[in-house]
Amino acid sequence: MVNCVIADCSNPDQANQVLELILDYLVDNIEDLDSKYAKAYQDHIDILHRDLETDLQKASKALAGFGDEDQLFVERFKEFKEELSDSLEKFLKKLRKNRETVDPYFKAKVDTVMKACQSDPGIPELDEIERQRTDRFGGSYRSTYYGSIAAMRANLSKHFLSLNEGLQQSVEQLKSEVTNVLVNLKKGHLGNLTKERDAKFLGVMTELLDKYNNQLELGFRTLWESQVSYEGLIIHSIRQHFDDELEPDLINNNTLSIKNSESGESQVEEFNQQEVKNRLEALHKKVVIKCKETLDQWLTEPSQVRYFIIGEFFDRIHYAKDIGDQWRTFLRKEEIRSKVWPEFQRLKEHKQIQQEWQNLLQKAISSNKLESMQFLN
Repeated sequence: MVNCVIADCSNPDQANQVLELILDYLVDNIEDLDSKYAKAYQDHIDILHRDLETDLQKASKALAGFGDEDQLFVERFKEFKEELSDSLEKFLKKLRKNRETVDPYFKAKVDTVMKACQSDPGIPELDEIERQRTDRFGGSYRSTYYGSIAAMRANLSKHFLSLNEGLQQSVEQLKSEVTNVLVNLKKGHLGNLTKERDAKFLGVMTELLDKYNNQLELGFRTLWESQVSYEGLIIHSIRQHFDDELEPDLINNNTLSIKNSESGESQVEEFNQQEVKNRLEALHKKVVIKCKETLDQWLTEPSQVRYFIIGEFFDRIHYAKDIGDQWRTFLRKEEIRSKVWPEFQRLKEHKQIQQEWQNLLQKAISSNKLESMQFLN
């Protein structure tokens, strides 16, 4: 308070006196008052500047930490590799445990083949035996018998070729099972790379890895192209029985000759078409039984093969030298990681927003320069 004046403001003279006092004071003190007002305003601006500077620094740090792709990839890749290793190891242990068990697909096909051997033995009927003896074998039952053995062998052999289906079905089931392991990983969604499943998934992975010249391609291709065939696995055992029992030039104890008890000389046994058929049926039964006994010993072999196939696959994609680097190189590619980990796709979409915010932040920081806010010298 500078002065205290009592006046009747309804009186023009007294009111004018008060105004004159005020005006005189302002004239005498205007610079001092202006300086005090400017200082108070400047102090307020300084406080706002410091508060805003603190908030902008926090915002800058927050943006710097947002969307760190490298750190996110390191974390996700580590989780993926651990789960991949654990899941495949469990699958391999399961196959190891079951390697001595009968393969259901192969057994079902063996049963089907055995039924086919019984329902379609390839043994000619009596009238056919007689017709062949007359038309093809010059009236000889011996020649008819041996010729029928060869035809019966060819017919039986045809049935056993279908074992391929059971063996390959077992392998295809294996490919489906390992595909399920890979596409159901929770820490890395490999299934997002393609809609294909079963063996086709392995094919797509093989082609994708080959496109990037990645060493993982060998493991996936080996599994994708894996086949188990009757010709490569079992045929030698079955054909041995055919050679022993159904090869006319090698047959033992199947001759149509008998020994004369008095002279000891070999004589051709006299018999008709019924005897030929009976002998063929007995020979067929003997061979089929031997083949069945052999196949029963092979019923667990596909389980063994399944275990070894996955063991090789595991070595190729997990234990091979520098294979971890191959996984890292493959999964780091933007078009791959954005599918395997969808959060990378979202991160990519957020980057544009982040850049816009960064630009605005820089403008705000530039506008908050203290020197641009100084009103007093």
